[in-house]
Amino acid sequence: MPANANAVLANADILLIEMSTPIEIYFGDFILNQNWLREYLKNQFTPLGEEAPSVALRWLGALQKGDDDGASQRAAELRELLSAAGRKDELLVEIISEARRRHVHVPEMMSALREVQQAISLPAGIILHNFRYLEDGRPFIWPAGFKAECETVARELGIPTYDPAPTVVKFGVSAAMAADLRHYSMEFYEFMADEYVAFASTILGRQIDNGRAAIAPVLLPDEDTILLE
Repeated sequence: MPANANAVLANADILLIEMSTPIEIYFGDFILNQNWLREYLKNQFTPLGEEAPSVALRWLGALQKGDDDGASQRAAELRELLSAAGRKDELLVEIISEARRRHVHVPEMMSALREVQQAISLPAGIILHNFRYLEDGRPFIWPAGFKAECETVARELGIPTYDPAPTVVKFGVSAAMAADLRHYSMEFYEFMADEYVAFASTILGRQIDNGRAAIAPVLLPDEDTILLE
């Protein structure tokens, strides 16, 4: 969360929420940010050899998919790599040995969004998440059923939704999507910024225009989110 989060919220008109995954990675009492965890693993294991970061990301992928046996096997390999390199990092060893996965569903999502609504008294909208797109433009949903659960949560809480999939189908993946079929092409981000503004305007009942340049960067991707590696 940025240091000026309170100031941003104080001047905000609307809250747009995109739930990108129902998978939570726990370490003790903490939920780990999976983007940061991925970068942390890469940074910690890259010095240990060319294959080491790949093993670490395969551990994370197995954990995300609920493959307990695979995660345990990769964790053992990672501990061996650390031992062979003479690395003594208790926190890192604890994370790869003790981190656990939880798959949240409609009740947990509804509870979390109610807390958000209570904490942030702004009109809200939900952007439906499509994990990636197939070459024919159809969205691929992972985990299966997640998008439908998001729609159920939105309907139960009375929150409007926006699904980018029809727009991607309309323009075609070659125009709308980057080569990974997960992120929009750089040229398409500005168009999607306009789509988000139009969606927000329907919720507020008035036309808003903060300027495309101020909005488009918000939609640009960070490093990859959880990936099935």
